[in-house]
Amino acid sequence: DITVGASAPVGTDVEDRTELITACGQGKNGALAILTRGVQPELVTEVEAGTLPNLQGLWTIHYRKEGAKEEREPFHHHLVLSMKSTTMILETGEELQEVSAALEFITDSATLAAANIFGHYCSVQITEHAIRVLKGGMKVQDLALSDIDAPAGSAIASAQIFDPYVAVRLSDGSIRLLVGDENKMTLAVMDSGPIPTTAVTSFTIVNDAVAAADAPGGGERHSGWIHRAATNGSLTGLEGKKKKGASEQRETIIALTRTGGSLELFSLPSCTRIWSADGLSEGARVLSPRIKLNADASVPEIVDIRVDSFESSHERPLLTAVRGDGTLLVYRGFIVPAGTTREGDSDDVLTENELRFARVHVDVEGAGLNVAGLGAAGQMRDSLAGARLTRIDNVGDGQGVQGVFVAGPYPLWLIVRRSRVLALPTRGEGEIVAFTPFHNVNCPNGFILGTAVGGVRICQMPSKMHYEAAWPVRKLALKCTPHTITYLPDFKLYALVTSSLVPWVERDISDENVHGLALAKARRERANANDGMELQYSVRLLVPGSLDGAWQHALEPGEHVQCVRNVQLKDLNTGALVSLLAVGTAMPGGEDTPCRGRVILFSMVWERDQDSPDGYRWIGQVCCVREARMACTALAALDGHLMVAVGTKLTVHTWDGTELNSVAFFDTPIHTVSINVVKNFILVGDLEKGLHFFRWKDTGFEKSLIQLSKDFERMDVVSSEFLIDGAQLSLLGSDFSGNARIFTYDPKHPDSWKGQKLLARSAYHVGSPISRMVRFNVEGASKKKAVAGERPKGANRHAVFFGTLDGALGILMPTEQPTYEKLRALQHALTTVVHSPIGLNPRTFRTPKTFEGKPLQLPTPLEVLDGGLLSKFEALSWSEQTRVARDVGVDRDLAIGLIQQLSANNAFL
Repeated sequence: DITVGASAPVGTDVEDRTELITACGQGKNGALAILTRGVQPELVTEVEAGTLPNLQGLWTIHYRKEGAKEEREPFHHHLVLSMKSTTMILETGEELQEVSAALEFITDSATLAAANIFGHYCSVQITEHAIRVLKGGMKVQDLALSDIDAPAGSAIASAQIFDPYVAVRLSDGSIRLLVGDENKMTLAVMDSGPIPTTAVTSFTIVNDAVAAADAPGGGERHSGWIHRAATNGSLTGLEGKKKKGASEQRETIIALTRTGGSLELFSLPSCTRIWSADGLSEGARVLSPRIKLNADASVPEIVDIRVDSFESSHERPLLTAVRGDGTLLVYRGFIVPAGTTREGDSDDVLTENELRFARVHVDVEGAGLNVAGLGAAGQMRDSLAGARLTRIDNVGDGQGVQGVFVAGPYPLWLIVRRSRVLALPTRGEGEIVAFTPFHNVNCPNGFILGTAVGGVRICQMPSKMHYEAAWPVRKLALKCTPHTITYLPDFKLYALVTSSLVPWVERDISDENVHGLALAKARRERANANDGMELQYSVRLLVPGSLDGAWQHALEPGEHVQCVRNVQLKDLNTGALVSLLAVGTAMPGGEDTPCRGRVILFSMVWERDQDSPDGYRWIGQVCCVREARMACTALAALDGHLMVAVGTKLTVHTWDGTELNSVAFFDTPIHTVSINVVKNFILVGDLEKGLHFFRWKDTGFEKSLIQLSKDFERMDVVSSEFLIDGAQLSLLGSDFSGNARIFTYDPKHPDSWKGQKLLARSAYHVGSPISRMVRFNVEGASKKKAVAGERPKGANRHAVFFGTLDGALGILMPTEQPTYEKLRALQHALTTVVHSPIGLNPRTFRTPKTFEGKPLQLPTPLEVLDGGLLSKFEALSWSEQTRVARDVGVDRDLAIGLIQQLSANNAFL
């Protein structure tokens, strides 16, 4: 089961957020899984927005005193904050204190980079016109632009520090390299040799010391993997003579991107070029020295780049680049063994191993791949140059997470796990201009976010979260089987139904109760066959956040819960709407005993509790029990009434505060599995007879259920829900073959038999039966303003979130007709353009299917956009995107914008 509720505040973070909770597992493996759509940082403390206007960057710095023992995980000592024209220094102890005046950092200019060097003894600060080395906050060395042979009138545009190297890119596109002398605690310009001095658009210093095996899947691990792969083992990364007094050398590489989109790797300290390839800015599928590409002049240049390897998580190099239009490009390094032939050319055989980089498709929910591009003003933020990509190491509990943080309007976490790359958006933080890890006594293994509105947020990763899939998950072990969970918004509680085995106990039953005796006999035989154990269901109330149990009610052993709903019933005596928890049960006794059922209503009340932080706790009270001659399989609230499906009868009840009274009924076909209500419209799903559409009529004198239409096909409904788009109401149903079918009620259509027949509008093969659907209004729809005389986009638009029996999650959502037409044409072209696994056809897979033994359905048009297929358009190269968009008659930028808008519309959690 699935439900959407509100999470509890964490620490000082009181912002309302939604969370998705699923019931999964069975027996001792039963658990609740709390899923979040991205990373939701837990706020520890913050500097209010507007306090630091024009904030551009921030860095944390360690400080190690002379003779002090090296700590394994030392705390950060200073925080450097860079604004547009000033720099502020904070001391990070028990509290944040400004120490700008007491230290000799440069404070009258913006800082471009700051980090430790020579271990943790010294630090380096780089501004547009100077490089300063400090020890304990006191100046040791100053280097002006003239000291690094910078041309007159130039300035430092970006910089990067990696002990013992410092690299800066000047405004004319040239590179300067400096190396540190640990004995003198100073920096000196090193001879860059063949490294190009012009037309460099971005650069990064690469640590090639992470041990990795040459062959995938195991083997002996050694450092210097990139060196060995790029030079076929001729260079180890430690070639060249060690300079006298230089700090300990490590396998180090500097990676450069040139105008035109080429990528070049140079070994340090010899500055020998070891590898180069074209096509990075193009977004080519594979970067290879053997493939020559001439990038289109319209392709934006690369503005930021990182190459990282992560021990035990992603040992092969991960190349992350940001293009000038904000597009994120991710590549993974691999070795092509000698003897391999080129694709499409059997005569082109590799004579030795070759290093290549393959494009990694990252599916970014909510923004597409344009995560680091345009800010609020619609322009690229120059202040982020060189600081959009930040390495993440051991942030969070335990071993923490590793990866790359991408700053920008849509901040993104690229988390590496088991050689996979997970792209997780940051929720609830807005535009982020800077990120830095932060380890402090009050915030262990945390991080700091700099916001575009001039604020600083010190945060931690959510505790006990697992980052193994596209949605982070936190599991709560129950040690029993969870069946149904629902959210009670009026009380901010979760109602959970679980079952567990209990010992069989004989019960005294009157001889006159023939049904009770037969039921007890059947249960006794079932218990004896199960080692004297029988199943008992319980209803629990859980507190959001911790999901601690607040109250529990055990049902009779052998009584099964079929449905649970939070309902609002109108009390006939007072006229007030009362929020109650309704539970429908069944008492199965085998083939020879009739199955009875009950409807139980629980009211929520609070009582004083000294052990609770709030001083009280919620409990449930049984306020009504109504016996039924058959199983209660579904229920829902209807205009202050309670609608219950009991056997083959649909009954509507009123509530007088103490009991339920029947006022209307309708005979249903076989077995009702779901009831959905919108205003006075009712959708009923039958296990064998498809969907039935009703209208509730209540004139004050007459109460009745009127069947408007039904599906005449024999559809085995598993779940159903309404799909709302403004004034248009569609009916959604799923079957056991894994198909989702959309129906409409149109009495004026000639094929509807004057409205008696539901019209099949579209069908879509999900892949597995949909066990649960949840409908809710798209967030932010009511905030959008419409042009005069035009309906606002997204107004009264509801999405349906669903979960399948194989554990998949998905979303069905309406979209505008013009957008649909353009994306449908694009989707048709992508069917043959995108490289599908083992040559499978996406359109054929999504075509509705009927399994053996199931009744055949009439052919239904496939008029549903496949978001998974459309998202792969962004993974194509620039030239492929332009060609495909031109073939379908749309502009490339328009196609990208429509896909990103479609993704953003679905980011409502």
